[in-house]
Amino acid sequence: MPLNQSIDSALDKNIGAHGVSDAALSAALARTEGALDRLRRHYAEGTLPLLRLPEEQDDLAAIGEVAARLKEGATDIVILGTGGSSLGGQTLAQLADFNVPGVGVLRDPPRIHFIDNLDPVSFETMLARLPLATSRFVAISKSGGTAETLMQTIAALGALIDDARTGKIDPAFAALAMALPTEADIAREIGREIDPDAIHNARRALRVEIGRRLGATLSTVYDRLASTGGYSPDAASAGRRALRNVTLDLMAAPGEADEIARAGRQYDTADNMTDRMAALATLSQHEGAERDRTLTDFYNRYASDALVIDKWLSLQAMSPRPDTLARVRALMNHPAFSITNPNRVRSLIGAFAHSNPTQFNRADGEGYDFVADVILTLDPKNPQVAARMATAFRSWRTMEAERRAKAEAALRRIQSKPGLSRDVSDIVERALG
Repeated sequence: MPLNQSIDSALDKNIGAHGVSDAALSAALARTEGALDRLRRHYAEGTLPLLRLPEEQDDLAAIGEVAARLKEGATDIVILGTGGSSLGGQTLAQLADFNVPGVGVLRDPPRIHFIDNLDPVSFETMLARLPLATSRFVAISKSGGTAETLMQTIAALGALIDDARTGKIDPAFAALAMALPTEADIAREIGREIDPDAIHNARRALRVEIGRRLGATLSTVYDRLASTGGYSPDAASAGRRALRNVTLDLMAAPGEADEIARAGRQYDTADNMTDRMAALATLSQHEGAERDRTLTDFYNRYASDALVIDKWLSLQAMSPRPDTLARVRALMNHPAFSITNPNRVRSLIGAFAHSNPTQFNRADGEGYDFVADVILTLDPKNPQVAARMATAFRSWRTMEAERRAKAEAALRRIQSKPGLSRDVSDIVERALG
């Protein structure tokens, strides 16, 4: 995409006495020669990488894949950001002769909108015109905590929640949209130099702000979706339950006592496993007496049901809380757990390794060391299960440098164990490349 920039309209010979003369232009260019020579030298030597950035194309394929996913089935794509996060993309779109409509005349789908401010009139006008069910929102923030971008995202979610409250969109769809991408989804999109703590903190900050700023609307949706006729397994009822449980989780995200109590009440009064498990999942994220009470009660209620206890173990293993590793270690001594029971191992250790990106990929490396220890313990007894555990290390190269080093050290320790099974050895060698 060639870019031509002309200053002809600034020259006095074209616009008159107030323009720049040829002599003034030549003098200015002469003063820049030294700086230009330095830039040329930096470019030739590669000592200023930013100068070569326009030549880099190794990320274009990945960008194309993301763009294709966004475009599929979309009528509108909305870019949320502030400053360069939004204007940079808008500039590229305009350079490519892509009509950027803002809130004016819209082009054929997928239409693209760039929002780089918090002007309520512009925002409300655009949101009111958008078919939210077929719109895609992309929030761009390098830190993940830019206040303006958070507010834009919350406003977009507020419109979605309002449509769910008034019945304009299907509850099941609203539940999926309001759940936010998982930490694993976000990590896959980033693809390299991943910091799981940064992802977790940014996602959590957004959830907390949603809970605080949209709490009243969420509460209205939650109350409206309360079942009055008992449990029904049909799709419509399942969609309402899903949306109600998402609103419960978002309301509880800030950790306010009233919302924790609300989750406790849902746990106690639920007439189906979906609602009870959803309330327990919400409470498991928040330290306190209600969390401990409901986890204990759940085990006592269902201790004789092996499949349900598997879920109980997994729920605790997947918590992003800093004390999760200690809790998993303690659960290995619980009567419900046995290292010789493959289902129990998968439910507890497997859930920790495969479904808890924050705690498995701990910055101190203890998550890697713990799983490596379990693999080495399991291997002589059940190499197939041990090999399945080892696949959790497959993405270690995508982590940032310090985590990569700790993950590689854990893999090397497994690899060096005498008598390692062929199953585990194959997975480890493939991971190490």
